[in-house]
Amino acid sequence: MTPRTSVHSEEFTDWLASLRAWAAKSPDQNTAWREAAAQGLLSLAVSETAGGAYVGYEGACLALEALAEESGLSGLPFSMAAQMWACQEPILEFGDPAQHDRYLKPLLAGTAVGAFAATEYDSGSDLLSLSTRADQDRDGRWRLNGAKTFVTNGPTADVFLILARTAEGSALSGLSAFLVPRQTPGLRLGRVIDKSGLAGAELGSLTLDDCTVSYANRLGSTGGGFAVLMHAMRYESLHSGTHPGADGQGSATGVQPRPGPQPVRPTAQLVRHRSPAPGAHAPEPDQRT
Repeated sequence: MTPRTSVHSEEFTDWLASLRAWAAKSPDQNTAWREAAAQGLLSLAVSETAGGAYVGYEGACLALEALAEESGLSGLPFSMAAQMWACQEPILEFGDPAQHDRYLKPLLAGTAVGAFAATEYDSGSDLLSLSTRADQDRDGRWRLNGAKTFVTNGPTADVFLILARTAEGSALSGLSAFLVPRQTPGLRLGRVIDKSGLAGAELGSLTLDDCTVSYANRLGSTGGGFAVLMHAMRYESLHSGTHPGADGQGSATGVQPRPGPQPVRPTAQLVRHRSPAPGAHAPEPDQRT
């Protein structure tokens, strides 16, 4: 697709039909990520100036829906959405040109996988009570110590966006974000976490033991981690529930929805009039989904 293609254009309609046709052939779980990325799926919500195709957020949601409906891999669009909204968007917003070249472009191309590591064993989903620390040495390098769990894409990720505490007191100014490549000394990956659904999605844990990164690996400003977190959650909350499989329906494991009234699942149509223009921030969702 050419940049600035409209989600209502014939070009996007044809592209989406092509994506559906490919997904309907039951792509192999081990190669489907790269194959979908090669068709441009991961770049749909990213502006052309940053290397994307910018069809818009609605177009990205429609593509994730199509992938889930046709492929039988309900966890694949879930995992791709986790990268798109919680990794790519923060790097796009807070990263400098060097970070865009090193991290964002490979993520868009599907040659690298990203993971957002925030949840911890003791604090759970209370992301303002994180205990993972990052301390700066006299050479300006950051030493990270702590542990993360329930990291979507963790077992296969090439780069982790990690939140750590860099100061005491309020999380509003005490958290910072770091981009940590998989092969960084001191970063150890744990076992794959078992689950009963979302075929194609992998969750894992990791440990940071004097994991040392340079000053250039900090994303945003020191103390700016809360802003990075809120930016990621804004997009993830609004968009991650817009594809089948987000609520477990249609998973390839054979798990069926329980009988009785089902919760209303957001669809791409619900976000159509709320999708921000290029360069604009997504609106705050009314509630987490």
